Amino acid sequence: MKLKNKKADELFAEQIIFWVLNAFFFIGMLLFIVRVSSGSALLEETYAKKIGLSIDLMRPGTELRVDLKPLYDKAIANKYNEKVVVPDILNNKITVKVQKGKGYEFRYFTNIKDLKYDENSKVLFIKN
Repeated sequence: MKLKNKKADELFAEQIIFWVLNAFFFIGMLLFIVRVSSGSALLEETYAKKIGLSIDLMRPGTELRVDLKPLYDKAIANKYNEKVVVPDILNNKITVKVQKGKGYEFRYFTNIKDLKYDENSKVLFIKN
């Protein structure tokens, strides 16, 4: 006759679940720290807010030029080859990405007429 300790089995299963959940949590925290410490997240947030708030402060007939060279330099350093600035004029939002992930999204209130990007000079032109 084999005796089985159900309490010990339950405790063992709880311990396994506890350690697996802790491992996921710490891996997530480590990935977050790596992303933030590279400076990419701060640069994305800074430029998204800079562009969005500048658009909100624009008066009708104003043209705005934003130099995006530092963003492209960081994107090249991160081996990111996609669009760095993704404007969405219909939903009034701008997204800045310099590495894989969702980037930083900032919403603005002012409706703009035109938004162009000059590939050669790495400058964003915004017209209100």
